Amino acid sequence: MALDRLTEKLKTASGVAARATASIEARADALIAREAAISKRTEEVFAPHEHVLATAEKGLDDAEAALRLLSNDPLVGSRPGSEDGPRPLVNGGRS
Repeated sequence: MALDRLTEKLKTASGVAARATASIEARADALIAREAAISKRTEEVFAPHEHVLATAEKGLDDAEAALRLLSNDPLVGSRPGSEDGPRPLVNGGRS
């Protein structure tokens, strides 16, 4: 009887690694399966905010365009006493 019990325990022990691996793989598979759902939900939740971001981005684009126009002043360098580059504002542009 003792030998039968030992044989049975050894059979049980030999499957521990396989069962543990299967359990870990199942948990990993569950996490992987959730990734697509979380990604989709994130896009759904964030969609209303896209308009706000697009509006802010357009405002920055407009400001950059205005700055480009200001920095391309054709009169720079043609005035007496002017330098070859843009001149900094004195006193923050206030007289």
